[in-house]
Amino acid sequence: MRGNAGAGSAYDNADPGTANTANDGLMSLDNAMLWADSLSYFDPLRSVIWDDWRLPTECQTSTLQIGPACTTAAELSHLFDDYGVSSSTPGLFTNVQPGYYWSTSTITFSIGVFDILFNFETGSAFFDDEPVPHHAWAVRDGDVGAVPIPPTLYTFGAGVLWLFGSAGRKAGTRRTRTT
Repeated sequence: MRGNAGAGSAYDNADPGTANTANDGLMSLDNAMLWADSLSYFDPLRSVIWDDWRLPTECQTSTLQIGPACTTAAELSHLFDDYGVSSSTPGLFTNVQPGYYWSTSTITFSIGVFDILFNFETGSAFFDDEPVPHHAWAVRDGDVGAVPIPPTLYTFGAGVLWLFGSAGRKAGTRRTRTT
């Protein structure tokens, strides 16, 4: 699925069965990164192939706040906090799963480096060092921007304006009969 939340990224949610053998949408971090790197999407409105997909970043600060609104720079929390995207209210998206999604961000503690995950059910960030599979959501840099209006719509719009304009002129003109 693809869509734009207007925040400088386009988003793609992993379809079940992609880059995993369990067909449940869950994958290791390595498989999730490979999956995102392999995505390619042809945009027919712009005649462009988007192939620069990646996993999102999350909580890029020196300290991690557990809970909603992790940071303003976090891509997945931005969807949750600013657009209300969650597993129960997916908005423009489909297949938003409850549970954790991978990010490429890490946090370092004295005992090691931990991956940062985001939960679309609770809106919270979490760190984990277990090799447990999670969901993946691919993003790409850049804003999709305004969608161009195809020339057909311009032609149709001009026709409708002409039709209303000529009908208005006819309604304002009175013809009288002479006998």
